[in-house]
Amino acid sequence: MSQLDRYILVMAGGRGERFWPVSREKTPKQLIRLLGDRSFLQQTVDRVLELVPIENILIITNQAQTNEVKKQLPNLPVDNIIAEPCGRDTCAAISLGAAFRKRRWRCCQRII
Repeated sequence: MSQLDRYILVMAGGRGERFWPVSREKTPKQLIRLLGDRSFLQQTVDRVLELVPIENILIITNQAQTNEVKKQLPNLPVDNIIAEPCGRDTCAAISLGAAFRKRRWRCCQRII
């Protein structure tokens, strides 16, 4: 399997309650810098870039965190940031990411 056939889905949503008072809804744990000068989200993307190109990384987040995700990951295509209309659970986030990936792949297949 080539790198172009792989996709990474990073779940980066939440309510920012886990590391309260450091984290908040707009800046939950994945968007704060605790270990070094990069956030946990940035460190995660850095690690998976060895496995896939940046175009194959999808970030699932929520509306409140979308702008900060865009700011922290300026090289990630904007269409790869998926804002859930409301937080559900892990299964819903994975299903949403899979649906976006499948829809995009079908569109590309029609063009080819």
